[in-house]
Amino acid sequence: MNQNQTPQTVEPGKSHDSLLRIPALVVRVLGYMIYAYLVVVEVVLALAFTLQLLGANPTSEFVRWIYRSSDRAMNPFRGIFEPIQLGTSRQAVPAVFDTSFLFAMVIYGIVCIAVHMGVTWLGDRVHRMDRDRARQARLDAYADASESYRVHRPDLMGSTTVTPTAAAPAPTVNPHPTEIQ
Repeated sequence: MNQNQTPQTVEPGKSHDSLLRIPALVVRVLGYMIYAYLVVVEVVLALAFTLQLLGANPTSEFVRWIYRSSDRAMNPFRGIFEPIQLGTSRQAVPAVFDTSFLFAMVIYGIVCIAVHMGVTWLGDRVHRMDRDRARQARLDAYADASESYRVHRPDLMGSTTVTPTAAAPAPTVNPHPTEIQ
């Protein structure tokens, strides 16, 4: 340590709060990222379901991209329900009512709501920690100011014992008020 540097002191509760705050913020950011991913998955699944229901042309680049994007999200749900064939479109593409897509959307929606609730809870916790830290700092400042005032002005604070710092001279009373000294 250089001679010019002074050692920094940490308030007793501050290091504990910062140790809790950093992981809470990291988890909150991760929660938002997961939440955003789940919203994108929901949109892609809804588009894939709608395109299959309407019998969209699978040779179209956009339709292929949506089907490829939805494949990974649909892997755990394939084969749960039998798709219902509704007929064919003008290009002889079958229109399919795939209830597996609907089930996957419901499950991803439930996960999305749970992640959102967790992120909200963490945000409230971080906000509460900040608010409590600010309130404690104000209370400490008030206590310090009160103690300082009590030491410097004990007569105004209702203290019965006065600690004299220096003996004050007694006031002189003129026994003859009409005489001028």
